[in-house]
Amino acid sequence: MKEKEQEREVRSVKEIRESKGMSQAELGKLVGVKQSAISHYETGIRTPDFLLAKKIAEALEVSVGEIYF
Repeated sequence: MKEKEQEREVRSVKEIRESKGMSQAELGKLVGVKQSAISHYETGIRTPDFLLAKKIAEALEVSVGEIYF
């Protein structure tokens, strides 16, 4: 019998960003987009492409699978 893999909690970009004490502007600067784009990703107005989602995950120090947009 295989051991059950530990489940990772999936959290929103906003929740993770705020838990790290980071502003939308700071995150945007790290990934090369404006603060307004981060706001749109957090509210669901826009969805980032995979490469940008990967950059956001890396900036937040999580895997892409741990965040949702």
